[in-house]
Amino acid sequence: MKFQQEEHEERELRELAAFSLPEVLVSIMLVSIVTVSLYAGITQGFVVVDVGRDNMRATQLMVNTMEIVRLYNWDQINSNGFIPTNYTTFLYPTNSSRVDTQDGATLANRTAQVEIGITTPNLGTSYQTNMRQVQIKVTWTNQNVVRSRRMTSFIAEEGIQKYVY
Repeated sequence: MKFQQEEHEERELRELAAFSLPEVLVSIMLVSIVTVSLYAGITQGFVVVDVGRDNMRATQLMVNTMEIVRLYNWDQINSNGFIPTNYTTFLYPTNSSRVDTQDGATLANRTAQVEIGITTPNLGTSYQTNMRQVQIKVTWTNQNVVRSRRMTSFIAEEGIQKYVY
């Protein structure tokens, strides 16, 4: 036989052991905020890696094109039409089966437009006619944003070609 006092104490202990409705709602709200924030952080991390990978590939394209132009001799550089002014290439030509998780398009379909401009620089010096300024611009679309990078260099008539050939 239990005393009424013991039953009252057991009921109080059970009430203290349980969570109240406001406590449960606050904990659900906190867990939801943490989950959404974690998901947003991971998603943003993937976007940053994707954009960084494209920036690196665009830099590789610019450096490759610049090195090709630097290997031409002075007559080839000054020949009108010898060096193409623009062309389109794939950013990832060997990844034809890989799918980009951001927009569902294959990485092999991501193209870049390369523009090459060769001009006489305005340096205000007597030897400026013996130099050319080469500017290479790469433009591509990533995350529905048009992105571009640019590289500029100078080539001299008495440059490295005289020593290589």
